[in-house]
Formats: sequence, structure tokens, C-alpha cells
Amino acid sequence: MRILIVTNTYPPADISGVGTLVFELARQLDATGRAVRVLVRRAADDDPLAERVPGAKLLFPLRAAARFVALARRQRFDIVHLHESDGVLVALAVRLARLFRRPAGDARVVATLQVSYRRERWSVRALRWEDRTIASPTGGERLFAWLRAPLLSLAGRLTG
Repeated sequence: MRILIVTNTYPPADISGVGTLVFELARQLDATGRAVRVLVRRAADDDPLAERVPGAKLLFPLRAAARFVALARRQRFDIVHLHESDGVLVALAVRLARLFRRPAGDARVVATLQVSYRRERWSVRALRWEDRTIASPTGGERLFAWLRAPLLSLAGRLTG
């Protein structure tokens, strides 16, 4: 069984719940004889499971999808496991491959999403205490709420 895991955060560069989960999951799957590859932005140089997709964090979804397309030309994946929004364009690539009856479309997509982008979008707002604003969303948070979250929600519906 060939498994591709896609995540933007991964140890030791990024210590996070998602990164640690993927790190441990990949090692356990590899130890049981599955062929595992993990598409990540940054990883240790000696990590045999990591396939680096360098570049800015914001561009990771696009670069990961391009790398998936290149990999899928050379090998078939049984499962493509996506974490958070980082793999949404990979899911779309699998969906398009399925529509055009390409071998990459045979993969089963599994997504682990820890947030609802629709709900998170509405949580981006000024924080008020009594009658004054004590914190306001950053430009990046506003961009997420009004551009990225709706696009991710749409992509999720298209790939589901």
C-alpha cells in the first residue's frame, strides 16, 4: 500500500499538534511495511520519509499540488492523506484525475480537518471589552476571512 501524506507543519522545523501527529503516523505506517511519503515544507535533512516542497508557507498548497501531479506520473498512491487546508489543491488534483480517468484519480482521499473554515471566518473580528476595542484582526487574518476561507470552503465542496 502506497500512502502520501500532505502537511505544512512537520518536526523538527514546526512543532505543532498536526506536525507531531503526521510525524508519528508516518513512522508507524512505515514500520508496518506501507510505502509512506510525506509532502512537507521543511524537514530534517536525514528524514527518509519527507519529500520537501520548499517555498513560502502561503504557497505550499499550490506547490504541493504540483509536486503531487509530478509524483503521480511516476507512481500510484492508494491513499492521499491531507491535513488542514494545506492539501486542498492536492485533493482537487485527485478529483480532476478521477474525472479524466487518470491513474492518480484511483487514490482514496482522507482529510483530517480540525477547523471549519466557515465558522473560523466569522471569528475574525475585533475583540471588545466593555466599550472599547482591545485587539483588531491583522491584515493576514482579514485576508484569510475574506479570501482564503471562502476559497477553501469552495474547494472542499468541489473535492468532496
